[in-house]
Amino acid sequence: MSFTNTTELCIHILQVTGGERAVELIRQSWVNRPLDTNETIQLLSIAQYDQHTPSVSLLCQEISLSAQGLSFLHHAPTEKRPRFQESLSIAKSDYIRRKQLHRMNHKSMLTRQEEELLLGMQVARKSAGRDLPKFGDLDVLTLPRSNYLSVVENVENRLQSLAKLELKWEIASDTGEFPFERSKVDEKATCIEVQILKDLSDSWDIFRQLKRVCLAQNMTTTIEKLKECLEMVSLERLKSENFLLKKMTFIPATTKATINESSQHTTNRTSMSIVSWHVVAFRLKRTVNRIPHPTARDLARISWAPEELRLFNPFLSESASKKFHDEVFEWLELCVLEDKLHRMLMLAANDEQQALERELEDIGHNWCVKEFPQWLVFEVEQQLQIRHLQVQVAKHLMSNPGAIAQLSMGEGKTRVILPMIILHLDNRIIRAYRSCTFFRLFCTKPTITSIAASQQVSCGDVFTIYPLVEMSSSM
Repeated sequence: MSFTNTTELCIHILQVTGGERAVELIRQSWVNRPLDTNETIQLLSIAQYDQHTPSVSLLCQEISLSAQGLSFLHHAPTEKRPRFQESLSIAKSDYIRRKQLHRMNHKSMLTRQEEELLLGMQVARKSAGRDLPKFGDLDVLTLPRSNYLSVVENVENRLQSLAKLELKWEIASDTGEFPFERSKVDEKATCIEVQILKDLSDSWDIFRQLKRVCLAQNMTTTIEKLKECLEMVSLERLKSENFLLKKMTFIPATTKATINESSQHTTNRTSMSIVSWHVVAFRLKRTVNRIPHPTARDLARISWAPEELRLFNPFLSESASKKFHDEVFEWLELCVLEDKLHRMLMLAANDEQQALERELEDIGHNWCVKEFPQWLVFEVEQQLQIRHLQVQVAKHLMSNPGAIAQLSMGEGKTRVILPMIILHLDNRIIRAYRSCTFFRLFCTKPTITSIAASQQVSCGDVFTIYPLVEMSSSM
């Protein structure tokens, strides 16, 4: 926090200022209960370091309001706590002035929803004379890149070669015979008993036809091949990340200008490269941190908010911006694959064969990543891979309002499928405020608190999603 109070320069290792980093951390400080007195005092002390970043104290107030909004989950008596109102008036006016005069970059700004919640309005920037063009003329950067698709396909093929399919009953038992004699039913058996035996018999037949993924090779060979795959993917991911960050920060030395040369009979248009005011202005803004330095988090946000690329580099042409957007998806898929390989190696090192085999069941994506970019970022942020079954269930629930789906315990209903649906709805509907509810979840009393916490942890980081789930208890 000392950096926030003393300088507006970037911390080299983070590529953000202390205030910008504080904004990121405060947005991640969700709790699923009202704050106690000590926690409120801590927020008040943090809010004092807002001299260069007034949004710090405003977000502290937002955290306090969010925690208080979940007080219905707890029956403890509400005690009097310190309030933010006195110091907020200065922070509000300072924030409005800085944003209107273009004296802060977008990383230290509040979102539109946060502005309406904390300020009661959306703050617009005042016109500052000439602005940078919407699209520049920089098409491509001549940086060497390997073929992303070949790397991913090669690694996925190698992973598939590590697995084989076997009948479940061959693994579970030595015999495939039904344990009860189907033909010998007691004459005094009721219709219900006969039906139960028939259902068990049919279920047994279906079970014998099911197959599961098993390791095709021994654990030592599997670990060696996983290490080879991880080395390939990590190298490609790092190259892709460096390439994208360099592309975001590349400023051309000159820009193209068209000059009309008129004579008595003809008018000629000549295109030439000059050092325009756009280049000089952009370099000055970046020097004083009015233009932020890009990080990997910014790459992830561009996947579902491509317009933010212009905040970092307005000199890219429209075609180059679209190509950059596609390359961001490639980088994200490499991140997911790299995390998967890390998990598999850890499971193999701990000799957890069954969990390793489950990882081999879902290789690649069975859904369009460009159609659901939030899901892809959710995978990267949570360091997981959405299973194929979870995608099917989520799509079924989204396309059939009011539908009911049943899944076994541990299949990711709360920590994966529910965030997937919330993120998808948040993409289609304007972000809900605390007073609005468009998504209602019915659950039992013992799980209501844990579900509220998990949704804030899963959805409250990269996407800055507010508590938009109304928890209602059915028991």
